[in-house]
Amino acid sequence: MSLKEEKESIRKSIYDKLFKEGQSLRPNGDYGKIPNFKGSDIAAELLASTDEWKNSKTIFCSPDSAQIPVRYLALKENKNLIMASPNLEHGYLYLEGCKLNGKEREASTKEGAFNHCSKFFDFGEGS
Repeated sequence: MSLKEEKESIRKSIYDKLFKEGQSLRPNGDYGKIPNFKGSDIAAELLASTDEWKNSKTIFCSPDSAQIPVRYLALKENKNLIMASPNLEHGYLYLEGCKLNGKEREASTKEGAFNHCSKFFDFGEGS
C-alpha cells in the first residue's frame, strides 16, 4: 500500500467512526472534508484556556466549520483574526474583534467574515 493509499484508508476509518458514532455534525458525514464534530465548542474553550491564547492579540484560523467556535471566541475576546478564505480564492481575511460591536457570532462564519473583514490579503499566484 502506498503512503497516499494508507493516508486515505486512515481518513476513511476516521470518517466512518465519526459517522457511525453520531459525532459528525453533518447529516451525511464528513467524507472528504475537515470533520465538523460534536464537542468542537469544548475544544475551542480548552484552546482559549491556554497561556498562548491568553497572551495572543491575533489568531490565525482556518475557515472550516469545526473552527467556528475558535473564531467566535477570538472575536468575542476582541482579538484580531486572520482567516484563509475557502481554497484561498480571495487570499486571507482580517477581522478586528474590537470593531464588531456584538456581531462576533455572525463574523465567525465564513459568510459573515466576508461581510465584516476590514482587509483582504491576496498574495497572488506564485507568492
